[in-house]
Parts: sequence; C-alpha cells; structure tokens
Amino acid sequence: MSIGLGEIFVVLLVAFLVVGPEDLPKIARTLALWVKKIRTTMKDLTASFENEMELDKVKKDVNTFSSEMEKAQQEVFKQAAEAEQLMKAKAKNVQENNVIATLSQEVTK
Repeated sequence: MSIGLGEIFVVLLVAFLVVGPEDLPKIARTLALWVKKIRTTMKDLTASFENEMELDKVKKDVNTFSSEMEKAQQEVFKQAAEAEQLMKAKAKNVQENNVIATLSQEVTK
C-alpha cells in the first residue's frame, strides 16, 4: 500500500489551502517529529520482540540440554548399578573359591 507522487501533491495542496503558508512549516515540523517518534517506537518494539524470541529459543535450548543431561545421568546410574552387581557377583565367586580352597587344603592334610 504505497502513496504515489500525485497523491502526495494533492495532500500538500489541500494542507497549504487549509492551514495557510505561515503555519505550514510549523505543522510539517510537528508532523515530522511525530513520524520520527512513531518510527523509533516501532524499532524499539521490534527489537523487544526479537529479544523475546531469542530468549524463548535459549529457554528451549536449555530445556533440551537439561533433558539430555537427565537421560545421560540415568544411563550412568544404570551402568553403575550393573557394575555394582557384577562386582558383588565376582566378590561372592572369590569368597566361594576361597572357601573351596580352604576346605580342599583341610581335606588333603
């Protein structure tokens, strides 16, 4: 939706006729200040929305990382439990072998 050169000319002509040549520069300056303020506000809003979107992305990344760390932690605990069971089984096996060796020595005496 753009404004053509002819439309701008018509608006300026009507403003010139309605306001008069003395007040037209004052009104033009005031209008320019308002347009500048509106543009600045729009830029600030756009930057704010972009920051919020980036913050949401970071939060999502942190949540993904956190869930991956929880999975890794569960896997470590699982591996540790399996290693503990294996060590207990080996310790029991060593104890049984020691008992058998002791009994075997006593029988051979």
